[in-house]
Amino acid sequence: MEITNLKDQLKKLKMGEHICFSYKNKEEMFSTVVSFMLQGLKGNEKCLYIADSEESFKTFKNISELNKYIESGQFVMLTKEEAYLKHGEFNPE
Repeated sequence: MEITNLKDQLKKLKMGEHICFSYKNKEEMFSTVVSFMLQGLKGNEKCLYIADSEESFKTFKNISELNKYIESGQFVMLTKEEAYLKHGEFNPE
């Protein structure tokens, strides 16, 4: 799926369905994720990113266009431990 077609694809997304992207490298991953998040943020959506590393936190915080969303709480980043590995094991609740 091309990013330009992402908006149309998201309209078709149903409750419980997920989107997955494949990346060739970290630069492509961050480019894709940032584009995806900005589309939601500019549409007044609240966005959550579960980071797999400290590198992700640093990368997002260094993108000036995201700063106002991070500061306002509209864009939230959590570690995988904060999100779903509480007490050291997966907990879907």
